[in-house]
Amino acid sequence: MSAPNRKVFDEVKGLATEQRNPRTMELDRLPTRAVLERINDEDRTVADVVRGEIPHIEQAVELAYAAISAGGRKTSRWVTGECFSSETQPAE
Repeated sequence: MSAPNRKVFDEVKGLATEQRNPRTMELDRLPTRAVLERINDEDRTVADVVRGEIPHIEQAVELAYAAISAGGRKTSRWVTGECFSSETQPAE
């Protein structure tokens, strides 16, 4: 397996999703119900965030579709259970 692309890693680590969340910093000190409510509160924000990213998601989907339609195939590299980078490659 090839080494991860450092540029991509540096971009990913700066994303808001990769930062500590001040609203969940003390989960280990809360009762179970409070933990579940806090997690649920955070989950409720996801749909609104995704809605704001739809133009970027649309562009990524259209680029992937165009590449696959031109005979490419999608591949992904996984690092610690998360998709680290994706690219399209020519079909073999």
